[in-house]
Amino acid sequence: MNTIRRDRWIPGLVLLVGVLIVTALNFADGDISTGDLVFTGVFVVLAWWAWPGRRGPHISHAEAQAGADDDDVIIYWRPG
Repeated sequence: MNTIRRDRWIPGLVLLVGVLIVTALNFADGDISTGDLVFTGVFVVLAWWAWPGRRGPHISHAEAQAGADDDDVIIYWRPG
């Protein structure tokens, strides 16, 4: 089974942490607007939605073949 390469997510995580820090600092200064909160919320939701780990583990070719009946069709999809 393939594992998720977490090193590919380092730039996105750094950006997410940066956005959260800037939002927290603006909130602490009392200089935060509704647009800042909306932008941060949308960014956090999109980061969660795009994370491949939330979809669960992937099965291998052998596991797919073992679980399929004789007349089943197995479709492999690789995004990108």
